[in-house]
Amino acid sequence: MFIAWTAILASVQAQAQCSTLLTDNDDSSDYTTTAPNQTICVEADSFSRTLTVNHDGCTINLGQNVTFTGQIILGSGATNCTINNNGLISNNFSGNGILDQASNVTGTVFNNLRTINSQTIRFRAPTTINNGNLSSKEASWTANFFNAADITAPLTITNYGAWNGQIATLPGGSITNVRGANWSVSIASVTTNPLTIINNGTWSGGYLDGVASNLTLTNTAIWSTRVYTGVATPTLTITNSGTWGDIGQIATTSTLSILNTGTWQNALFSNVGTTTIKNAGSWKNEQVNYSGPLTVDHSGSQWAAILTTNNASASSLTVTNAATWGKGIDFPAGPNAFTNNVGATATFPSSENLSFNGPTLLTNHGILTINEFVSLPGGSTLATTSSGTTSINGDVVSSGALQNQGLLTITGNLTTSGLLTNANRVRIVGDFTNSGIVNGPAAPSRGSIRATGYTTNSGTFGVTGQLDFCDAGMPTAGFDSRGGAIGDATSFCSATPLPVVLSAFTATRQAGQVRLYWSTAQELNSAYFVIERAADGYSFVAVAQVNGHGTTQRATNYSALDATPLATTSYYRLRQVDADGTSTYSPVATVTAATPPQAKLALMPNPAQRTVWIQGAQAGNVQLLDGAGRILRTQAAQEQALDLTGIQPGLYIVRAGTQTARLQVE
Repeated sequence: MFIAWTAILASVQAQAQCSTLLTDNDDSSDYTTTAPNQTICVEADSFSRTLTVNHDGCTINLGQNVTFTGQIILGSGATNCTINNNGLISNNFSGNGILDQASNVTGTVFNNLRTINSQTIRFRAPTTINNGNLSSKEASWTANFFNAADITAPLTITNYGAWNGQIATLPGGSITNVRGANWSVSIASVTTNPLTIINNGTWSGGYLDGVASNLTLTNTAIWSTRVYTGVATPTLTITNSGTWGDIGQIATTSTLSILNTGTWQNALFSNVGTTTIKNAGSWKNEQVNYSGPLTVDHSGSQWAAILTTNNASASSLTVTNAATWGKGIDFPAGPNAFTNNVGATATFPSSENLSFNGPTLLTNHGILTINEFVSLPGGSTLATTSSGTTSINGDVVSSGALQNQGLLTITGNLTTSGLLTNANRVRIVGDFTNSGIVNGPAAPSRGSIRATGYTTNSGTFGVTGQLDFCDAGMPTAGFDSRGGAIGDATSFCSATPLPVVLSAFTATRQAGQVRLYWSTAQELNSAYFVIERAADGYSFVAVAQVNGHGTTQRATNYSALDATPLATTSYYRLRQVDADGTSTYSPVATVTAATPPQAKLALMPNPAQRTVWIQGAQAGNVQLLDGAGRILRTQAAQEQALDLTGIQPGLYIVRAGTQTARLQVE
């Protein structure tokens, strides 16, 4: 018979379980099983004999005081056998091996509750190893596997205690390091089969190297081990919700996918192959080196990495920012894309490079600030959508495409030989030079372009769509230097929509409704404002309209009410419409999802005499207080009847969490 190995705690228990054989002394004879499902219990203090198992379903129990220096041989017929160690297994490099298996054996389970320091254990067939268990985490495994021949089949390892045995070669399988457990050694090579690692404890082994098969790694606690694949790994998938430590270096050649919802510390990071990083946590790593396609999806609390490529001619980059981005980017040969989502903020600092070495689409739906010179090559596009605000603090030289449906402000000179399409407002605090094509929106809308410096047109301006161009110097020809082709529908400083950005625009939930406030510093030919709402930040619909003040130099305050708002997170914007129908858009304001209404605390009857029934109480306790705030009664909220026996007539307070109600006792 076989009783669960976790119950083998003492010699008496072991003897009670061993109806087949009890080895209580160390004589010179070996033992070989004679039938299936035998249980062998070893209780001798020192045991050096050989136990050979040739039948299925057998169990070997090594007692608490046993020092085992013999051999356990699982022959070709030893399927579904279990070895339970409650003592010490050791042989100090001598003998033919403490454990040996036939390669065709299946179902082997090795349970260690105490100590294993033998150096010659061999696993030639798939084996399940439990180092400790949930109630016994003192187990220690220091047995090393120095040779490739020591492990020749996948292993399923669960470590509850301390694993200090190095592994030279692991042919795949799975390792689970449970909460509170410690794995502190290296795995030098992973071959043949996929390997899955789940770390819920502390993983501080020196390195994980030579991974030639698929590797899936999940860390929920502390990981401080270098991952060097060394060879071409098909896929490497890492999910981190804990802390990926400073020495958790990544140097791989693989299809690498990382999902980080925890903290990724500053460690060396380099991959040759396709790389995908989804960061919903804190990414403190300061540099990501890549060669090949790289995709970054950032929605977390921090991104600190500069993206650098080791092979620009063979790399591409796709970045989506849904939070805050503050690092420069050296875009490779591409094709590349950078998308700044609605509600997100991206800043490219002057201290870090922003360069375009291949076709790049940079799309801004939120707030984008570039604090340096921009050279936009042909084949690249900088697009600001209707919800976006883009500010460039530096000169812009573009032979690519500038597309604007929101607000584009350039504090510097704009020189364009490519395409500029403007359906809203472009503000240039500097010179404007066009030798390319500038288009506007279709009637009745009209795009607005303003420049404070010297203006030159030698290209095509306003031939397609409608534009209003305004040189602050008001030259009679419209431009300081006018040439090229200028469309007949082009106006000059006449159809000016809101020359000043809204000084304020907010949206706030109030009593089941959304109140919107906005202010203008001045208005010119302002007809009305349309309040638009979207559930996704893109598909806006009109929900209200407020008349403007025409032309005024005074600051004006406005408000509107969305009486039937969405219950989910919502996005609002203003569409300001001029007298001639020209429209411009404000930045987007976000209103978070509505909080479910709190149930009202109800008392029945009220006034009450002997008992009052309570409805709508928050979880926790219900208390009865007198006028001085003294607690007279306390009971669980789920007990709906409150006993008033002994309570004098008068006015009292019933309290449940943050809820209160007055109670009249008669």
